[in-house]
Amino acid sequence: MPDTKDALISTTQQVVVVEFLLTLLAAGVAYAMRGVEFAIALAFGGLCTLMGTVVHAWMLKRATQTSDGQPTLNVAGFFQGILLKWIVMVGMLLTGIKLLQLTPSALVMGFAIAYIGFMFGRGAAIGAQVKPTNS
Repeated sequence: MPDTKDALISTTQQVVVVEFLLTLLAAGVAYAMRGVEFAIALAFGGLCTLMGTVVHAWMLKRATQTSDGQPTLNVAGFFQGILLKWIVMVGMLLTGIKLLQLTPSALVMGFAIAYIGFMFGRGAAIGAQVKPTNS
């Protein structure tokens, strides 16, 4: 049975790679079709999701290191990670729109594409962790 911390690190790495590759692919297509500004905004939107994933994984790792097996602390760390993840992502999106003046539609598109990578990448990574037992 894989160690929980090793599984967390492995899953996070796989999800981040999927998010990064989807963002890179989408930014390349956007560059070819809509130009540099659109591609940069789309890439920044994907980066918002990527940073949210890294922050959430960091919070989960922290929660498992400090919990000493107490489920309430693990659950609290999990929800704190989700909250911080969304704060980071929304903050970055607002920064992109308000301060950097990036195209909002491209930001949201990049965010959505990378978040789809989070959802599917996580499922694939978890599926890879589960090994059938011979009974």
